[in-house]
Amino acid sequence: MPKIVAFACEHSAYEAATAALERKTGTAVSGENPRFPIVEVEILKVPCTGRVEVIDILKALEGGAGIVVLLGCFEEACHYLTGNVRAKKRVGYVRRIIQDIGLEENRVQFFSLAPDMDARFSGIIEELSKQVVNMGPGPVTRIRDQTTKEQAQAAQAR
Repeated sequence: MPKIVAFACEHSAYEAATAALERKTGTAVSGENPRFPIVEVEILKVPCTGRVEVIDILKALEGGAGIVVLLGCFEEACHYLTGNVRAKKRVGYVRRIIQDIGLEENRVQFFSLAPDMDARFSGIIEELSKQVVNMGPGPVTRIRDQTTKEQAQAAQAR
């Protein structure tokens, strides 16, 4: 099942995600996405998207995420002043890294949300769900599945 991992700022995007769930706009905070039931959505609450390091994003991809998204504050509205700016720079850096190794750069994205933007949150998750279904499973999942398939074929050949 394709998976989206979202790092959500506790001061903005996580509140929007919670409001989306409470208002039943069609997106669960974690688990399956009711509007796109073949996509798993995992929302990770973080103090600030600026605290999400490059390694955290790469580990989410390694862990099977088809898309990793950072959902932070708008510029000038960051609780920690410039955390969202740092997060955007890190997303850009990771996008260059994964593009250099042959992966789609849009597997890592950043969006700004205010706490009252639950409908926008739902729209973002719905659009990302479509994208991850079109792209297929995460790169590590594809490699793992291919290796398992090759091992099974080798065992049958014996």
